[in-house]
Amino acid sequence: MIVEYTNESFINISHAYCMSVHKAQGSEYPIVILVALRLFGIMLQRRLYYTGITRASKALILIGEEEAFLQAAKNNQVHERQTYLKQRLEGLA
Repeated sequence: MIVEYTNESFINISHAYCMSVHKAQGSEYPIVILVALRLFGIMLQRRLYYTGITRASKALILIGEEEAFLQAAKNNQVHERQTYLKQRLEGLA
């Protein structure tokens, strides 16, 4: 569905803010807009999209490619984080 706004309808629009799913964890929002594109690659993970979807209390709007949402739903892999935290902490000892 495509929605177009005219200058007269701008009075009905309020400011919104974008945040990552990670930052939204533990919170709930009336409306969540979740985007998925195949070019997101490694970010298309079931856990991440589940968390995003479950943040919505009243409405969820999915934008993007259906194939990307399907890919995220099927991808249950947990990727090991690439970090040097252990080495940095060992360097402090």
